[in-house]
Amino acid sequence: MKTETLHRREIWSKWLRLSHWTLALSTLALMATGWLIHHTPSVAQAAADWHYIAGSIFTLGLALRIWVLFSDKLMGRWQFLLADLEPKKMLQMLKFYLSFGKAILPRWYAHNPLWLPIYLVLLLLMVLAAFTGQMQGSHPIVFGVYLPTLHAGIATVISLFVLGHVIAVFMHDLKGGSDDVSAMINGKRLFEVKPIPIQEISGVHEVSLDSLKSGLKKPAVPGRQKDDQDD
Repeated sequence: MKTETLHRREIWSKWLRLSHWTLALSTLALMATGWLIHHTPSVAQAAADWHYIAGSIFTLGLALRIWVLFSDKLMGRWQFLLADLEPKKMLQMLKFYLSFGKAILPRWYAHNPLWLPIYLVLLLLMVLAAFTGQMQGSHPIVFGVYLPTLHAGIATVISLFVLGHVIAVFMHDLKGGSDDVSAMINGKRLFEVKPIPIQEISGVHEVSLDSLKSGLKKPAVPGRQKDDQDD
């Protein structure tokens, strides 16, 4: 009976995790304070002050994430966002979502196959959100674009991503058992490794006891054909 062995591998560095949680928490604060600014006039000014603080923290987290893109020694580098694109697994992930977790969940090492291109777009949107957020107070119109409206639209898209991301991560952790949630806390994921049957290892052959007892010729072993002929 073959059993699978569980291995824990470090895939997310401490700097990537720090940038992730800085962006995550500041984004939640921005979503909450942004909603208060537009829907609760009585606390709009206080919410605006906290929104500005959260925006500054968001910008720092974004700068750290961009730095990690070029300096990370694990899976946070920009090359892995491009090299891991697998159309087949992306389609399997889409089927998994559309079936509400009933379809097969494909395996991957670090980045979710379907979300990889979305991550790249999200980084660009985050840069635009930080830029428009900082500029809209002093320069509300740039190149004919009204920045407050653009900023609100980008914030809405990012908010929808956050909602989908949270739902997806818990679905993966529930169905896949790879510790996707804790991986962004301790940096490690669980992987199931199937053992290789002995007969599939190159150069190793199974010999029955009956053939040895009857004195039959030994099976040829790669690299030993010449010696067997001389015997």
